[in-house]
Amino acid sequence: MATTQQPGSLNTSSAVYICAGAIVEGLPHRGFLKSEGRYSLKLLIGGSELWRSRQITTKGSRAVWDGEQDMGIC
Repeated sequence: MATTQQPGSLNTSSAVYICAGAIVEGLPHRGFLKSEGRYSLKLLIGGSELWRSRQITTKGSRAVWDGEQDMGIC
């Protein structure tokens, strides 16, 4: 027996994101007397911002974000 679906009765799907961490390299170095640089990571899909990390500060050329610190936010 064949079945047909009515318009509008399509199954919808949703995406699940697992954020474990990120390393961003190549940032400009901050001078000794300057304050730390402030950065955040954004997740954009289709031009829409879906998530933003907490603020990451560094004086070096590398910023590290650890997903465990923001657990439950992703």
